[in-house]
Amino acid sequence: MNPYDKRAAIDLDLWRTWKNSGYKKKHLKPLQDRMQGIVGMTVNKYRGVNISEPLLRAEANKHLVQALKDYNPNAGAAVGSYVMSRQVRVDRFVKENQNFGRVVEQRAQKWSYYTGARDMLEQELGRTPSATEIANKMNMKLKKPISPREAERFMKEDRRDLIQSGLDQNAFVHTPTPDRIVLKMLPEELSPQENAVFDRTFGLNGSRKMNPGEIARDLRIHNSKVSRIKKTILKKIEDYY
Repeated sequence: MNPYDKRAAIDLDLWRTWKNSGYKKKHLKPLQDRMQGIVGMTVNKYRGVNISEPLLRAEANKHLVQALKDYNPNAGAAVGSYVMSRQVRVDRFVKENQNFGRVVEQRAQKWSYYTGARDMLEQELGRTPSATEIANKMNMKLKKPISPREAERFMKEDRRDLIQSGLDQNAFVHTPTPDRIVLKMLPEELSPQENAVFDRTFGLNGSRKMNPGEIARDLRIHNSKVSRIKKTILKKIEDYY
């Protein structure tokens, strides 16, 4: 027996043990561990996209387990080959989520430019700068021009943080993080349903992270509506640029 056939036979034996146990987790683990090479190949395929490796690995493992549940040995394919063929479903997850990550990352960079421009102008002018002055200063570094209206949004967020922290502006230190930068401004612009989808997409406000199918089931709406809502949310985020 050649190495490939031997491995396929071991995989099939482990799969049958798992199935005959009633799909108990303790019998799934040895089989899932053997398939981690396939998961690693999937993760490597998407290196460079704006999605964390743990999240990619979790998504790949989700499809791995689902493939094992759906596997039919009478169809002719080996267990490993069938699992690998189902990993293409990770592609949809990547396409649906990487734009959110990219927009959030870009906004974090803009916040950094805003705070730098604000601090520099305060030292130069000896007073709180206007939105127009901040926008002009930020435009010296940003390739894409920022309007006074956009600068005013940053200033409003800045004031919210000052009020919540109870500190004066000179003492305030803001550490930009994706959740803090975007979500402090989004809730007022999103509908309750949009907020529910966004929370479940990123695991915020007490919700766990869910894929689109889980979100649809949890909110009792169709998968296609979840996709439309996510596109709407993305457009609203992009309005800040």
